[in-house]
Amino acid sequence: MARWDDFKIDGTTYDLSHLNNMTFEHVRTATQTHPEKRTKIILSFSHHCFTDHHGEHIYPHSMDERYFCVDQYSHSKMLPELIPDILNRNKYVKRTFNARREQFFYLEESRMDIDYRLFLEVQKSTNQQINMQILE
Repeated sequence: MARWDDFKIDGTTYDLSHLNNMTFEHVRTATQTHPEKRTKIILSFSHHCFTDHHGEHIYPHSMDERYFCVDQYSHSKMLPELIPDILNRNKYVKRTFNARREQFFYLEESRMDIDYRLFLEVQKSTNQQINMQILE
């Protein structure tokens, strides 16, 4: 999904725009054997970033009925900042940029006393573009 609409529960509106698709550039610094390489990354987020298997308020999604979770919603606000930082530090995800196949990753990260468990799907679409989705 490229753009997330607000979600309303009992008069409270939850702005999901922080999970709209985002684009950023990853720069691999030059080495003695390789020149600098710039790669455009298109990052998208699934509804699993702010929903759970149980709860009170069903989040309508065409393929997967789940429940809106206020805690996961709050934690999801840090994801757009967290993902580019992980990409710059994680050598296994970076290796996928050189492969021409789909890859899934499970990563754990702790920020501000919140433990994140991230499932990522990485697809290389062209030599200079990567499609990445945060699955959960």
